[in-house]
Amino acid sequence: MPVTTAGAASPDHAQPPQGAKTTADFFRETTFSFTLEGYYGYNFNRPAGRINLLRAYDVTSNSFSLNQAGLIIERAPNPTAGRRFGARVDLQYGQATETLQGSGANEPRPQTYRPIFQAYGTYVVPIGGGLTVDFGKWASALGFENNYTKDQMNYSRSYSYNFLPFYHFGVSRELHRGPGWGELLGDEWGKPERGLQRL
Repeated sequence: MPVTTAGAASPDHAQPPQGAKTTADFFRETTFSFTLEGYYGYNFNRPAGRINLLRAYDVTSNSFSLNQAGLIIERAPNPTAGRRFGARVDLQYGQATETLQGSGANEPRPQTYRPIFQAYGTYVVPIGGGLTVDFGKWASALGFENNYTKDQMNYSRSYSYNFLPFYHFGVSRELHRGPGWGELLGDEWGKPERGLQRL
């Protein structure tokens, strides 16, 4: 006579098949970063209206300011793990964001898009050592300065930064030629080759 035990496993509680991805795996491979930067500035020249001229970021005198609050969500591609797609979103709030983007003169509905500093997807094409293709909106690589104040210790003097493109929208590609190219054709051939196509 067959005996049924209370601890028998049912199909509803079966373990997921080996190799299946779970929600926990998704968040384990996704990074969340947060930055917060503020300041108090005082101009001993006492500018009219407490407005500092020829400044990109610290534009007000004798006041506290939230210069930059940022949230970065990134899930980078990992071809070795079989994941060739990736994505990144940078959300920003504060004076720095208003300096970088959101001018009504050249952007429609600036208040809507202003917090989105970067939003792009990435795909690694299996060509050579890997052809990385980014598509979307990302920060400009032109110039010696960048937007994140944690990486820009002299940002308060960077009025020339106002004359650079702050971001690009389009497609960017970077080709890793793979091992052996440097030894065969010289060091320069062993370095990644990067290009930019703007829309």
